[in-house]
Amino acid sequence: MTDYPFVSEYEGAWEAFKTSSAEYSRSIRFDDEGSSFSVDEANMGCFVRSAADFILTYIKKRELERLSGMLPLSASEKKDLPFYAERYLNDTALLDYTEKAVADSMENGKPFCPEGTLRFRMPLIREAWALAVDKAAEELFLEEDRAELYKLAEALISLTSGRESGEVRLVLYPDGSGVFSSSDGLRIECSPALDAPVTGILCALSPQRLIVYDVAGNCRGSLLRSIRSILGERAIFFVLNET
Repeated sequence: MTDYPFVSEYEGAWEAFKTSSAEYSRSIRFDDEGSSFSVDEANMGCFVRSAADFILTYIKKRELERLSGMLPLSASEKKDLPFYAERYLNDTALLDYTEKAVADSMENGKPFCPEGTLRFRMPLIREAWALAVDKAAEELFLEEDRAELYKLAEALISLTSGRESGEVRLVLYPDGSGVFSSSDGLRIECSPALDAPVTGILCALSPQRLIVYDVAGNCRGSLLRSIRSILGERAIFFVLNET
């Protein structure tokens, strides 16, 4: 069997690697004293699979945290960002790519460094993870902007509470258009029924009650959440053609 030192900049990586490789314990022998492992040529495939899984789980988590930490965000936002980034990733599709990179990096007796393998032999995964963090940051910024708009909308409704409209109906059609109407002759068309125009009209009308008729049965969840955030229990929803 050939001995390979294990090297990582992340504290706790050695213990995490042993844990993730537990199912291959008969094929890989670990030496805690020297933070190294031994594997023979016949079992190298087991090590490669184990190391690839380790990179796509533990190392990915730590790298997403590192990338998030480089952005100008608050401590709580940096903590949440890796969770959002995970939703943009499908590392299963890159498993074969990762295994090949690990196999190519293994030279007789040379240290195995998972981060080094990632940074020098796996550009596709590094780019995918960085892009996921960027997309997650954009999503986080949009969520914050949306929250601020909801607060503003609630404040506007509060300011206009003395001149509220009565009951207003909103019909949402399959082509994305929508129509506001009321018994006193109100008719306002939105085409297409995007979130911003709809919520802007809601702020102007400040209805005592809003009845939403979703004719298509596929109203966007973001629009429903926007309406609920602004009007709360004052909004009632009916799906007329649910599939």
